[in-house]
Amino acid sequence: MYGAFLLTNGFSIIAGCVGLIPFGTFASSIGFLENTKVLRRAALLAGSSMLIIAGIFPVMSGSLAQLPLPVGGAVLFAAYLQMFGTAFRTLQGTTFQSKTIYRMALPALTGISIMNIPASAFGQIPPLLVPILSNGLIIGVILVILLENLIRWDRFDPAVPASSAAPSAIPSPAPAMPAPAAAPASPAAYRQPNNETALSSSKCR
Repeated sequence: MYGAFLLTNGFSIIAGCVGLIPFGTFASSIGFLENTKVLRRAALLAGSSMLIIAGIFPVMSGSLAQLPLPVGGAVLFAAYLQMFGTAFRTLQGTTFQSKTIYRMALPALTGISIMNIPASAFGQIPPLLVPILSNGLIIGVILVILLENLIRWDRFDPAVPASSAAPSAIPSPAPAMPAPAAAPASPAAYRQPNNETALSSSKCR
């Protein structure tokens, strides 16, 4: 994993130095993996090779560039469906209240609102900030990072009732111990009477 991050960032730096668009990972890749169930590297190498060949020959890259946007949107739609399932599985067991709902609703609604703002509204913003501020996904992710690191959401969780948290004041009675078994009779009890006892018994006769 460390090597993958190192190579990705290294090629991104090299691409920026020569004026090319750097390589970037997409969250939709998780949806593709869950849809296709193809986790082998051979499939990734085949797809990467096809893109490299298409980039070398302008005819092939031009045909891909002429694809209408709804085609790419339809492909991403299938991937994002699986991402919704991943998000809901992450939220399982989480209790939302009037305060903790901001943890999820604020980034989602803010990102959707920014996506619906026309591009002309960002005309007065510096050009370096337009790609960030006009992207609802980036703003939503930034809000998630800030909310998760600056706010302690555990203090808003409902308190555990005292009756269930405190132990009982009356101790339960100890279980009755079984009575010890009787000791076996000593072998001395089975010995023959001594001489004095035998003599007294013969006089009585």
